[in-house]
Amino acid sequence: SNTSGRGNSKNTRIRPAKMASTDARQIASGHAWSKHKTDFPEFSTEDELAEHIDDIMKQPSASKTLAKGRKAYWQDGSGTVVIRDPSSSDLGTAFRPSGGKAYYDSLK
Repeated sequence: SNTSGRGNSKNTRIRPAKMASTDARQIASGHAWSKHKTDFPEFSTEDELAEHIDDIMKQPSASKTLAKGRKAYWQDGSGTVVIRDPSSSDLGTAFRPSGGKAYYDSLK
């Protein structure tokens, strides 16, 4: 019988290759999903949104530092902005602004 991974808390750090980063998962499970999930009709779960956020944070079309220790990431192809906010309980948000890149450009 295969018992690997059962009852062994050390195995919890091993993640499948496509699993999003902790930051991306935290952002996706906060108000990015509860408030903005209609922005992402192609995703049916928080995990899928987390992968999307992770991809953007790892390879953004543009990124910049904002006030109060925040950081913004932009992805041209999907029109998505990710804002990482270390002072927020859900670590930030992700959505598709109707203003597109101009919205991202206006972030300070």
